[in-house]
Order: sequence, then structure tokens, then C-alpha cells
Amino acid sequence: MARVIFYQEQCYPRPHQIEPYGHFKNGYLTTVDAILNEFATTSQNDQSGCTSPGASGVIEDVLSAERGFFREFEKLDEAKLTRESRMTRA
Repeated sequence: MARVIFYQEQCYPRPHQIEPYGHFKNGYLTTVDAILNEFATTSQNDQSGCTSPGASGVIEDVLSAERGFFREFEKLDEAKLTRESRMTRA
């Protein structure tokens, strides 16, 4: 997903664009946290007090994907800046 957004979607701010990227990343993380909190709240307990066994696994999967997305997105941006820097010097 990070590769698709990085190479296809020019409307997303890049990590080297410090201020807009910071707003983008913070907004994304805040939204995902709100969704996960709502999911945890609604799936945590039924009327008998039983906890849904899959809820914590789903939340961990989403958080892992979220971290992986931003790690890959930032790595792609750094590699692009390095290539551009080398080409400018050549």
C-alpha cells in the first residue's frame, strides 16, 4: 500500500515535507486509534461478560500494519531523496 501511494498518489505529503507530513501522519494515527477504540469497546464484552477472543488479535494486526505502512513510506521517501541527491551531484 505504501508503494502504491508513494508512486501513484501525488496528493499525499512526503515525509521530507516535515509540517504537512506531520499533520497527515498524526491525523491518520488519531483516526485509526479512534476506530480501534470503538472496535475494542463494542467487541470487548457481551451481556454475559465474555471477551471476544479475536478482538485483541485484530487490533494488533491493524497496529502492525499501520507501523509497517509508515516505516515503508518513510523508507521510500528517503531512498528517493538519496537518488535525487546523487543525480544532482553527477
